[in-house]
Amino acid sequence: MRPEHYSVPEAVADLIRAHNPQAHNAVDAHDLAFLNWALAAAKPGQVIEIGTASGLSAAAMALMLSAQGQGQAQIWTADLRPRCYWDDNLPVGFVIADLPPERRAQIACETGVTALDAAARFDPATVGFAFVDANHQHPWPLIDTLCLLPLMIPGSLIVHHDLQLYRDAKNRVGCGPKLLYDQIAPKMRISAADLGVAERDLHLPMRSVRNNIYALKTADEMAAQAAVLAQAFCLPWTVVQPLDGTVILRLRAFLAEHYPPQVARFFEIGLEGNQIRQRQISAASMPLWHRIKARIKRH
Repeated sequence: MRPEHYSVPEAVADLIRAHNPQAHNAVDAHDLAFLNWALAAAKPGQVIEIGTASGLSAAAMALMLSAQGQGQAQIWTADLRPRCYWDDNLPVGFVIADLPPERRAQIACETGVTALDAAARFDPATVGFAFVDANHQHPWPLIDTLCLLPLMIPGSLIVHHDLQLYRDAKNRVGCGPKLLYDQIAPKMRISAADLGVAERDLHLPMRSVRNNIYALKTADEMAAQAAVLAQAFCLPWTVVQPLDGTVILRLRAFLAEHYPPQVARFFEIGLEGNQIRQRQISAASMPLWHRIKARIKRH
């Protein structure tokens, strides 16, 4: 890859200056340099993004693709929320409105949906690139990845943001990207540090964290790859809210349709473990006399 692919186009630099990534832990110039490299390497016709938020990364990717001569590529960006998670006055994807009309036309922004909904919108093996920057609580990055894998062209890239979030003492639940990263075979992953992009574009607004983004290279045998990744379900979950019953049913059906049985089995192991922990937490928060009463009933 030529060195210029490690630097962001000037139009993206202007976007970063207008929407400082330090304000809401958004992608910064280091992250976007990695995305620029990844898009240039992938040359995708179709891009999927899970987790739109402000729309900064979707807008930046549209500008990158245009600068790379890939202006016909399409971006579908999805978010569960209709409003930005840090400000209900801002609609999801508001930064996209800053783009020129031809770049806005590249992007389809949809709210009220998750990665589970992508399969209804795209055929298998048609997506050339994906970027996941949504719920970072484990196992959501893993779930998002498993939902996207059947849609990906073999050898394409699924990029994840916030690899270093697990180091944040104020966000102990955001370890999903790291747990997924550790499950990926080393030859099937690449991080910003591997590319040596950490010292570039230092004139642009930066967050203090480095090496915060990585890519998973999809295998030719994605079912086998999924079976390895799914073992992370068995690690302790960090979700603050239990998975919704409807989501559980949909995910079970999806895993059964697309993957060998051990993938669903790993999910059930993790789900059961999380339900046990949730009951333990609930019991521990009960008043003492309630706990004594419950213990007497058990005996």
